[in-house]
Amino acid sequence: MLTARGRSPLVTREFGDGSKRRGLLLSALLAALIVGSAVAGFAILGGGDQPAPSESTSPAAADSSNLALPEQDLSKVRSPSDDDWMTGAPADLVWRQEDSIALPFTAADGPRSVNETSGAATGYSRTPQGAVVAAYQIATRIALGPHYAEVVDAQTVFDASAAANVKQHRGSPDPSALGDVHPSAFKVLAYLPSQATVQYALPNPFDGSYNSYQFTVVWTDDDWKLVAPSETAAAQSLSRVDGFTPF
Repeated sequence: MLTARGRSPLVTREFGDGSKRRGLLLSALLAALIVGSAVAGFAILGGGDQPAPSESTSPAAADSSNLALPEQDLSKVRSPSDDDWMTGAPADLVWRQEDSIALPFTAADGPRSVNETSGAATGYSRTPQGAVVAAYQIATRIALGPHYAEVVDAQTVFDASAAANVKQHRGSPDPSALGDVHPSAFKVLAYLPSQATVQYALPNPFDGSYNSYQFTVVWTDDDWKLVAPSETAAAQSLSRVDGFTPF
């Protein structure tokens, strides 16, 4: 059983050298994604006032019947001139079960293809919304998916040591224990055409608070790729999600 107590480091740049790499990276990719699941029975990050979550930010059930990628509609890709450029939700987003993992798919912002051999979901819009979907897709596939080693190679900018540690030590988590658990809201903390940092909020079913964590992606090779977490930032417990955008 994975227990998440106190700080779970997540952030915006690659790991520095040292023995902390394995614990930090696995903590970020596993604990941050899973913490808050009543089904899995993991420890919860506590603190703060705890009002009940609103209906608008309650997690929706994953659409397990959506077996094909959404039909692409690039007319819905946002541009910097749009009022909701930084705050708009990815267009026509659905949560689909793949390898027992709830993952986001959209018509406008990707992914546009999934390689069943490598486990990589690729083809995201170069927008804040594309970054939102890409960061969660990549991090979750590494944390819980069966092809995590291939995803590390194809869709991250981890240094060699961080990549090797994930491949060697990730273990075999059971994503089916989480059911349809996934974030209910997000906030784009920073965006440039070359890099984006996204914060996600996952409802805590025990006390009405939210567990929040963040990932950073960079634009390289015509797509978003995940940056390795480090100890600079930590997962947070939030009493409310003011300023977040519901999925």
